[in-house]
Amino acid sequence: MQCVTAKDLDCHRVWIQNWLSLMPYLSATSSLNLDHLGKQVLEFFTRESSFDEAQRHFARDDGVLVRTAVIAQLHAGRLFSRDLLTRPWDLDTRFLRLSSVGSHAPQ
Repeated sequence: MQCVTAKDLDCHRVWIQNWLSLMPYLSATSSLNLDHLGKQVLEFFTRESSFDEAQRHFARDDGVLVRTAVIAQLHAGRLFSRDLLTRPWDLDTRFLRLSSVGSHAPQ
């Protein structure tokens, strides 16, 4: 059995707060099929890019849906963001496509 201490939580506070604010994107759009946009978003992240860069690239799509597709790929372990571990997320938060399925939790 593993015990999580207050110190453990404090070390990961930024990451936890970021996920608490990102999860509503997924729940609010759960009835939408974003598979096609999600695949396009994943293809876009061949190099490290931000939410803002993705939204500009997919300017014909609603920005909230683009952000949601990014978050869904992050949640699925296909994208990673060091920024989410160290600072509150914003449109400058950067993401990178993982070559293989990664961990959902910071190490």
